[in-house]
Amino acid sequence: MKYKDPIYEIETTSEDYKFLEKIANNNLFKLVSDEMSYWRWNNLCRVAEKVKAKCQQRSYDPKQVAPKFLSYFFEGSSMKDSDDLQEIWAEILLGESEKENSYSLRTLDVLKK
Repeated sequence: MKYKDPIYEIETTSEDYKFLEKIANNNLFKLVSDEMSYWRWNNLCRVAEKVKAKCQQRSYDPKQVAPKFLSYFFEGSSMKDSDDLQEIWAEILLGESEKENSYSLRTLDVLKK
């Protein structure tokens, strides 16, 4: 089985996939994951809108951020639906884009919790 998007390609065996289905109660897992995925994606989109607005206000063209930082960022920020917390996450992403290593991964972990 393969998953491919414009950047990544992941391959797993059908045995591994079946094992994951077995331990995840596949029907329940699909239902919950679809709802959670939508909720988290919506949260990320709201943070992205805030970052875009901040860039426009500051006439700033954002720079690419390190993949490791983004991994932590997406994990934490996608779990927050509070407008105030999303503003904080947006400032962090903007700050990291302006100057690499402005925020430690530990900072993201603390904010996530």
